[in-house]
Amino acid sequence: MKIPAILREKINLEPLNELYYEFKTFWLVHPERVKRIVSISGPGGPENSQQVKGKVAFVRASALKGATLADLAAVCGEVISRAKASGAGLVVFSPEAGDLLLQLAPYKSPRVFRQVQEAFHSFWSSLAAKYHLWLIPGYRELHAKRRHKRVAFIYDPEGQGDYQTQVQYTKEELAQGFEPARSIKVWQTGAGPISLSFPGEEQFFEIGRVMAAKGAKIVVSLAAWNRPFEVSDVSGGWARAQENNFYWLTSSLTLSPVGASIDGSGVLAHPIREGEDLVLVQVNLDRLAEMANEDSRGQVKMRKEFLKRYLPTLY
Repeated sequence: MKIPAILREKINLEPLNELYYEFKTFWLVHPERVKRIVSISGPGGPENSQQVKGKVAFVRASALKGATLADLAAVCGEVISRAKASGAGLVVFSPEAGDLLLQLAPYKSPRVFRQVQEAFHSFWSSLAAKYHLWLIPGYRELHAKRRHKRVAFIYDPEGQGDYQTQVQYTKEELAQGFEPARSIKVWQTGAGPISLSFPGEEQFFEIGRVMAAKGAKIVVSLAAWNRPFEVSDVSGGWARAQENNFYWLTSSLTLSPVGASIDGSGVLAHPIREGEDLVLVQVNLDRLAEMANEDSRGQVKMRKEFLKRYLPTLY
C-alpha cells in the first residue's frame, strides 16, 4: 500500500527505516555468513610459497573497494595472496582498514554502523585462516560511554586474534576518557618477533625499551600510508632503533641501527609509485643478531655527516 504524499511529509519514517536496515544488516554481517563468504570469495592462497624471515608487506587499505561483502573479501584476498606469493610473513594494512567494512553499511546510522563493525573480527580472522598468514588490519577507535581506546588487532595463521591498545595519549585525549594500555605485547610472526607502535609513540623511549626487553626485532608503526621521512623521525623511530637494536618500519621507511644499513645512515626510503597498493619490505634479522654479539669496538660508527644534517646543535 502506497502512503499518500501528504502523510509522508507528516510521518517521520526514519526510525522505521533504521529498524528495517538494522534487521537487514544483522543477516548480512552475521559471523557465520561472513566466514562462509570469505571462504568462497577471491583466490586461494599460494600452495607452496615460503615465508621469508624479515619480510613484511604493507597494503594501502583505501584502495580496497567493494559493493558487497564478497567483493571486499575478493579484493582483500587478492592482495594478501600476492603478498604471500612474494614470501611475506606478515601483512600490515594501513590505518583506515579499521573502518573498511563501513563502506558496506546500507544505512548511515550509529546502530547499523555498530553492527557492521562487529563483523570486523569474523572478516579478518577468516582471511588470516584462509591464507594462513599473519594479518594486521590497521587500528580502530572503540567507544563505550565515556571510555575510549585505540586498538590494533593482529590475527595469526589459524585465525586467532589478539590486540595491542595504544600506550601513550595526549593530555587532551586522556581528559576525554581515552584509556592507555597496561602492557606491551610481542608476537612471533612469520616475519619475526614484532611489536606495534601507534602514531606519536615513537617519541617515548621507554616504550622501545619494553619492546626490546620482550624480544621485539621489528616494530611496525601504524603510520599513514606513504608517510615521508621527517626531522621528528630522528628523535623518534630512528633513535629507538639505535637504542634497542631493532627495525622500525612504516610503508615508506625502514629505520634501522646504523650498523644494519648499507650506507651507515640507518634510513632507507621505499619509493611508492602512484596507484601502488602493495609494498614489500625486507630486513636483515641475522645482522641484528651479529650486532648484538659484537662489542663496542666492533660496532659500525655512526656517520657524522648524516647526523649533522638533522642534529646540527650537537656538532
